[in-house]
Amino acid sequence: MPGIMGEPPAQAAAPQPAAPEDAISNRTLPAGGDAMSPASVLASMHVEGQQKEQLLRIVAAGKKVMYSQQTHQMMLESMQGEGAPEEKLSKGIIGLLSMLWGESKGSLPPQLIIPAGMVLMADAADFMRQAGEPVTPEQFGAATEMMVDGLLKQGGVDPDKLAAQAGGGEPEEEENDEKMGQPGAMA
Repeated sequence: MPGIMGEPPAQAAAPQPAAPEDAISNRTLPAGGDAMSPASVLASMHVEGQQKEQLLRIVAAGKKVMYSQQTHQMMLESMQGEGAPEEKLSKGIIGLLSMLWGESKGSLPPQLIIPAGMVLMADAADFMRQAGEPVTPEQFGAATEMMVDGLLKQGGVDPDKLAAQAGGGEPEEEENDEKMGQPGAMA
């Protein structure tokens, strides 16, 4: 019985070829497109060249883990457990990305961890919807925010301080910027 809860969604059933060049650079959704679909999330990202290839490799590795026989029971329990969809999505993707970070021995490009998490979350949300659990755009947005905050905290970055700095506040001297590039920062 492959996948998380039986058969994986059609897009994860077989290895997917790399997205065509125009699928990533196209910034507009097709008429009737689902803004929460993995393809739409990927298409909305501003990645090109080598970064795009790296992002696609991270997403492929994440999907391989999400739908493997070894993680079937863990993912099944996570999806069917208690909690709001946004909590399940964010916690599951944070755990997945932490696992990928550890397996890569900290070699994943830090600037691609959050984009990869967003695409993987869209895939997981799509799977949840196919399994009968609705995921609204608002829940997806909240899950994204929770995921980003969780990843920043795991990397040693205080999301509140980062937001204050981005908003024009006085930058505080921190080691946070250095921590994301160090092996084990996500552990």
